[in-house]
Amino acid sequence: MLAKERDARFANNYNECHAISRAVVALCLESKNFIPLIETTELLCKRRGQHKKVQIELAQGCMTVIQYFTGAQKLDLIERIKAVCDKKIFLEVEYARCVMMLVKNKEDSDLGEAAKILQ
Repeated sequence: MLAKERDARFANNYNECHAISRAVVALCLESKNFIPLIETTELLCKRRGQHKKVQIELAQGCMTVIQYFTGAQKLDLIERIKAVCDKKIFLEVEYARCVMMLVKNKEDSDLGEAAKILQ
């Protein structure tokens, strides 16, 4: 699938690229295998020339997975999604949601750390 995605991206075939990204998210959600979803999202979002809508689709797919994790795994997942969304204006909503989740988690234990995350 990644080879097809690369070919579609190089050919500027947005519709095919978007369909492939939706298929990747759907496959990972169906199999309940969420770690490859995050890794694939990181990989695809870092690729040069990736369409914005594809990156948005992948980030939103990862946001739906957060509810299945708990504890340190959940925090690691949120940090990774936040890193993908960082410095991309079109992923600002997802970035803000990740920051809010991190702050709510840190708020109870370490208020200084929570303030540092917000800055």
